[in-house]
Order: sequence, then C-alpha cells, then structure tokens
Amino acid sequence: MRISTRPAGTCRRFFSVALASVVARSAAATTLRIAEYNIDCSDQDNNNAVTGANAGIPAVIQAMGLHHLGANAQPGDVMTLTELLDTNNNSITSTTLPALVNSLNALYGAGVYAYDTTPDPTSGGTQYNGPSGLIYDTKTVQVISAKSLLYSGNSGNSNPRAPMRYELQPIGYGSNADFYVYVSHMKSGMTSGDQSERGQEATIIRNDEATLPSTASVIYTGDLNSAPPEAEFTDFTAAGQGQAFDPESFTTSKTYFSEATYDLQYRDDYELMTSNVLNDTGPLDYVTGSLQIFGNNGTTAAFGRTNSSGNTSLSDLSNATTILNDLMQPYGSDHMPVVADYTIGVNPLPVVWQG
Repeated sequence: MRISTRPAGTCRRFFSVALASVVARSAAATTLRIAEYNIDCSDQDNNNAVTGANAGIPAVIQAMGLHHLGANAQPGDVMTLTELLDTNNNSITSTTLPALVNSLNALYGAGVYAYDTTPDPTSGGTQYNGPSGLIYDTKTVQVISAKSLLYSGNSGNSNPRAPMRYELQPIGYGSNADFYVYVSHMKSGMTSGDQSERGQEATIIRNDEATLPSTASVIYTGDLNSAPPEAEFTDFTAAGQGQAFDPESFTTSKTYFSEATYDLQYRDDYELMTSNVLNDTGPLDYVTGSLQIFGNNGTTAAFGRTNSSGNTSLSDLSNATTILNDLMQPYGSDHMPVVADYTIGVNPLPVVWQG
C-alpha cells in the first residue's frame, strides 16, 4: 500500500471553535448530517490516524461539519464507519470507536458524541478485515436498536464481513421519525467470486430490510468496493420493498470518486436510499444535491492525489490545505468520506414545560 507524505512545513491543527457555536442545536433538530467513512485503521493496523500526534481523522470529521453542502453547514449527526481496528474477538467492540469518540469530545465537549456498543462479529486477523460501527451526536440522535446480520466469516462462499443495521430516532421526535441505517464493507476484488460475494451480501441486506415496516426510511451506507453493473447493485436496486436508489443515478463521474486518496480512480463509497427518502415522502428526506465526496469536487485529476494543487473542493474552509493533507494516509485514510444532509419529515413532539 502506497503511503502519502505530508508536504514539508505543513502542520496538523484543529479548528478552535467555541463549543456553543459548533454543537448548539434546538431541542429538536430539523436537519441531520449523515456521513460514511472508511477510516482505514484496520489496513494500517493501528489507531494512529485517530489518536496519534498527527491524527487526521478527527480533524476531517470536524471539517465535514464546517463545510457547506449548499447553504448549510452543521456538525455530523451520524457517522457510519468501516475498517475499524480489528479486535480479533467478535464479542467486543473495536477499540477505534471509543478512541474516536474521545478525540471528538475533546473538540466538542464531554458527552457530545457516543458510539453504539453492539459488536460487529467480523474478525479474522488484525489487518484488512476490520469491523464496522456507528458514532452519533447524542444531542440530536439516539440509537433505538442495533444488530449484525448473517455472517459466515471467510468461507469463500458468502459475505466475509458482517453488515450492521441501526434504528435511529432524532431527539425530540417520536417513533414516527425513526429511520434505519445499514453499514457494510463489501468484499474487495474483481474476480467472479468476489462479485458473487458482494451480491450475496446485498441480498442479505435486502432480505433483512424486508422485515422492516413497508414505510421505513432506509439509508444503505458503506464501502461497496465496486461500481455498477454487477450483482450487488442489481440486488440493491431490484424492485420491491427496500429498493435502493442513488441520488446521483450511479454516475461514474470522477466527482464521486472516493478511493484512493493517493491515486483517485474509484467510486467505492455510497449512501443509497429508499424511494421515500429520495422523494421526500418519509420521516427522513434527502436534501436534493447535498451528497458529496468530502475532499473531491472533480478538480482533482483522475489518478491524482487528494492533496494535489488545484483541488478546490474545500475552498469554504480556512484550513483547506491542512484538511486535504489530513485526508491522506497515514494521517487519514485511503478513502474519502461521503456526506449528505437530510431533513426530518414529521413534526417533533410537543414541548412539555416543567414548573
């Protein structure tokens, strides 16, 4: 794996932003920012990008909240993560999750962010096969339930990693505002067997979604490790309950390439969604045009580096150069995050005054 080199004289730094201006929200938020990020801790076999002296991942996540999607900028509410550091024990939580929460809360204040403790049973070596997980803003979202789906390990004939499913509820809303987020890290590689396994995992996810209420708002996130056409996308987009849609119509434009930060050439990271999310008819509604690959707006040449000169994707940030470097290995990841905004399509619960 090729490793990036930070340009001489470029130092790591976080924004210093008053807590109140960053995380203050109304009792019931009306917009949620949801991101998917392969953070590469498993590949790098450590949490240095999260906790090291030059850690870039917390700064990248903070910058995602300061970056404008259209006219809106707000801290991330939900972050689905892949390639966490493997625990080699499928009954405990990856150490990456508490490490990242601690790093974020050092920026935002104690208790602002939390992680779901449901173990991802993915295991099989400390490198390359790490589990997935979820981090969320406790002021805006709560986890109602979480589960891992069917998992068969590295058998060679089914999904090598366990998809995760989370039921989430915005703070200040009732159960009619619940929505579901899946996170998966599909099998990599381009052999027919690799493609078959990705298709099997998509089918597992769709079969699970079919057990949800028919009106459920669902987002399918993850490092899908491919682009259409192949079985996983055919299975995700098959007609019926839970049919997945891409708000960018599965474009192959380099504007949506997310891998690799050192050699940009693949669209591997996605936020797919059910029709009621895309068409603004459910409890969670996609903000049209808001989906972006954070750090890529098409100004980086194909096969170029994310931190190359001429990348204008983060021009609204005063420390754009630093963040583009933070996106690179070993300070960050070989993937860029996907980020999008969603509005809540139901009314909040009435405020009950105490006194």
